[in-house]
Amino acid sequence: MSPLIKETGIFPERQSESETADYVGNFDAGDRARLVSQGAFNYIGQIASVLSSIILVPFMLLRLGAEAYGFWIVALATPAFAAGIDNALYLSITRETALHRDAERVIDEPTSAFLSAACGAYAVFGLLCGVLIVATGMQMAPHLHLSAAIQTATPTIFTAVAIAFAAGRAVTFSNAVLAGFQRFGTINAISVG
Repeated sequence: MSPLIKETGIFPERQSESETADYVGNFDAGDRARLVSQGAFNYIGQIASVLSSIILVPFMLLRLGAEAYGFWIVALATPAFAAGIDNALYLSITRETALHRDAERVIDEPTSAFLSAACGAYAVFGLLCGVLIVATGMQMAPHLHLSAAIQTATPTIFTAVAIAFAAGRAVTFSNAVLAGFQRFGTINAISVG
């Protein structure tokens, strides 16, 4: 027998012809209706985002002008680089919350300590990346050949983008905990908002 089998044991055997059928059988009409309404609510958030973009882009382009609008797009693109550093800690947060909870709260002390540490990690990550966004923006702005009026606004714009990024990390942590508590309606309401 190989050492791998000794360490991990034998793979579990199927209990029935279709294990999926065991779960589907317990999925009643109320669960189906809730699933459909939650799915629709989730899509409403995505539709609201697309519609707001369709409405806001021409308005912003007309009000800001091509130069300021282009700079705004560059400023909003900088957090995408910082978001790529995120190590998907939110998946662990959701898993641990779901495994060690009752209806109202986390019931396991080590899980509570893990969630506190993860919250701190997200706060530090948001603040450090916020500083990085402002520093990158201030370094990049002089090379964009902007007008004097827009050049003076660059610290304010990049600071606002950095604050939005840090707030987004807080929302990501909150959504991960809410997903562990299976509060998908609340997550969808945040998405629509």
